[in-house]
Amino acid sequence: MTSVVDTSVKLFLDTMANAPVLTKQPGSLVALLDACLVLGFDAKTATSLTVADGVATLQHPGTHAAVPDSVILVSGVTGALTALNGEQKIVSKATGSLTFATAAPNGTAAGTVVFKMAPAGWEIVYTAPDVRVYRSLDPTSSKMLLKVDDTGSNNQPGHCRIRAYETMSDINTGTGMFPLDSEFAGTDNPMDGRGGYWAKGYAPTAGTLPIPWSVFADSRLFYYAPTPYAAESTSYSNRVQGNLYGFGDMKSRRLSGDPYAVALAGGRMMSDAQSYHEQGVFNHSQSDYSRIWIARDYTGLGQSQVVRSMAYGYSGTGFSGATLDPFGSFPSKYDGSLLYCGRYLRKQSILDNTDYAPRCDVPGVYHILQGTVYPQLGRGTRVPGSGPVLGRTLYAQMGASSTTDPTSSPTSVSVFLMDVTGPWR
Repeated sequence: MTSVVDTSVKLFLDTMANAPVLTKQPGSLVALLDACLVLGFDAKTATSLTVADGVATLQHPGTHAAVPDSVILVSGVTGALTALNGEQKIVSKATGSLTFATAAPNGTAAGTVVFKMAPAGWEIVYTAPDVRVYRSLDPTSSKMLLKVDDTGSNNQPGHCRIRAYETMSDINTGTGMFPLDSEFAGTDNPMDGRGGYWAKGYAPTAGTLPIPWSVFADSRLFYYAPTPYAAESTSYSNRVQGNLYGFGDMKSRRLSGDPYAVALAGGRMMSDAQSYHEQGVFNHSQSDYSRIWIARDYTGLGQSQVVRSMAYGYSGTGFSGATLDPFGSFPSKYDGSLLYCGRYLRKQSILDNTDYAPRCDVPGVYHILQGTVYPQLGRGTRVPGSGPVLGRTLYAQMGASSTTDPTSSPTSVSVFLMDVTGPWR
């Protein structure tokens, strides 16, 4: 790593200049994931790259997607400043320029310097039109795979289908799949072998309006957070309801490791992804509608299991940062503080719903323990970390809204926090 700071966490937003556009059209989500996870995007040739007293300033033509806390990939530097090649985390942005910290000596970089948004370190193992199978390139990862079917077939243009596997031999064949087909018995999702749902837009109807999205990732896990209602031309367009889908390796609590603590969050039914997509995801504990699936039991035996995402010190199912939270309103009237905690996955059992023991932690996600947070902390607000995450930056992300008008009812809006500094593990 040539950067003087950790660059393992990648931040991607629809608000970035020249970012991929998400719509309800087939293929738009896999194109977005290709760009963020595998390829990078917005490649440009720098007009200059100079170093002065530990700060590198990169000048470029036009606009660029990079923002503070995001990571770029620099290449083409020759001569004495080749340490500038590689991943670099952006500190500041101005018109036509970006800065990042460096240990390289003062001077001007030689060579043809090219840079782009750095991908998160994943690969495409199998591909078909509007279908991908993704896998982490990290040698320490579980190497499990995620299939994303973004064809919009079966009258589902607002959604895509998702399923994970322990191994795969081709784009349609794998072992150790999660979720299982039996998970969908009695739902509006046929047991068709295509798995669960990720929402793009709210309704299962075609549309071309852009949909807000965020992607947070490291080389072993990524989160996909759309705001499906925003692209609707009805009263739902005011709704900020969102979610935190995702796939990858959780953070084991067992010193010897937990190789099957690999999780996938998504909808169990098309109606889940359409109307209840904020539940059963990594930022919320309720799993009445959507689900979080994990590859196997902690013993390594068996097959796909349903788990729940819980907040440490809070056993309820309330939304992060909304009205029903245990420590009063934000900010604290006593010391002005913002209180938050990490999240973990625990067993979800129909026969025994009392086992709250944490199996593994949910990397990078923090639950706000106070209410009335929105709109004081709106989407994109950068929060300085404290306590165990002192020195890191947390990014506010909308979670859910129980009203179609958050302007008049802001206390109904959920907000959670994402660590965009890292490392997550």
